[in-house]
Amino acid sequence: MGDENPTAILTNAQREYLNGEKDYRPSVERQVQRRIRERIEQGLADFTTLFDKLDQEEVRKIFGSNTAQLIQDYEEVQGDGQNPPTTPASVPSAMAFYLRGLNYGDEPIHKGLDEIGEQQPAFDHFAEAIESGVSLYLKEETPYMAKVNVSIELEDVEHQEEFLESLRDE
Repeated sequence: MGDENPTAILTNAQREYLNGEKDYRPSVERQVQRRIRERIEQGLADFTTLFDKLDQEEVRKIFGSNTAQLIQDYEEVQGDGQNPPTTPASVPSAMAFYLRGLNYGDEPIHKGLDEIGEQQPAFDHFAEAIESGVSLYLKEETPYMAKVNVSIELEDVEHQEEFLESLRDE
């Protein structure tokens, strides 16, 4: 992996492992996976410190200018794989990872859920987390207070072509 990125949530070796560029024997692999879990848990916990303590000018340097940069689609973020995504471009992946974590025990979405009026509990937890985050931001960073209500609605839910192809192959 030619270019070395700074250690963040993941070390360079952990990035190489997750990208399939590095192999470990089974006993070491379990340790690597455990360390990745621990780093992610601590990285998520660090957001409390970052929100509470990081100077606004430093936050502005991380996210760009005074006006937020556009959030990009996942496909745009992936690009050629040569350049690391910008902070705003990483936000959708961070949110998707969080939703994936909340959904670890639930069945995947399928079109039938809409028809019977069920929704994945993870979406409710995700919306609650966004509501809490927006409320915290308003309370701590602005002179405003508000009741925050976030809802997630899925429209035109269909299986992805890869999923349908996998069913055909079985």
